[in-house]
Amino acid sequence: MRVIPDPPQTPMMHLLLDTTQERFAAAARTLATERGIWTWPSAVPTADPGTQRVELAVGDATSALSPVEVAGVVAALTAE
Repeated sequence: MRVIPDPPQTPMMHLLLDTTQERFAAAARTLATERGIWTWPSAVPTADPGTQRVELAVGDATSALSPVEVAGVVAALTAE
């Protein structure tokens, strides 16, 4: 995963995830149904089909999670 811009300048950043559109969507559904964690329904494709882009806005709900929990959610979205 890469963060753009690095370091973030606002409470919003783009994440470039090493996954396909299909794997991302399946992982997002699994997180929602099995863990009750709602993320993006889909990611934005990039020129590389193995890299997807999402926009992460950090507000109250995200701030309630620890960095380890956020990292776990992102890892789950990119798992094969």
